[in-house]
Amino acid sequence: MTPDRPNAAAAGSSGCPATEPAPFSRLLAQLRDLDYQQVRSDKAHTTRHVAAGVPLVVEFDDETATPPMAHLAPAGTGQPPAWRLSFTADTPDRVQLMVLYAALNADADPLTALDAVSAALRIPPDRDPHDHTGS
Repeated sequence: MTPDRPNAAAAGSSGCPATEPAPFSRLLAQLRDLDYQQVRSDKAHTTRHVAAGVPLVVEFDDETATPPMAHLAPAGTGQPPAWRLSFTADTPDRVQLMVLYAALNADADPLTALDAVSAALRIPPDRDPHDHTGS
């Protein structure tokens, strides 16, 4: 899977790309904002994204299941990861971002992770917590 490439299979009968966003488009945009770079993966049909100094690896896999999968795990120590989070492209993009920031801040104060999620979802800090309108 090449997440940076438009989904050619999503083209309509006219040959024009479908208007539906590519799988994980908002997650990929957030990774770019965090200076993640796509690097070579040893696994076929998998793209790997890493950022210098960030202890989290994000992989996208379109071979193991339909729809495509995203996997988040601690950056390599040469050992299998102690934990791994996985979800499909059908997972709502807001949830994908919440999972990303929870994983990025796994060793931090939980409020740090919540603040990061709020910033990523553009939720104002003074927003009423009982107001559940989406971003």
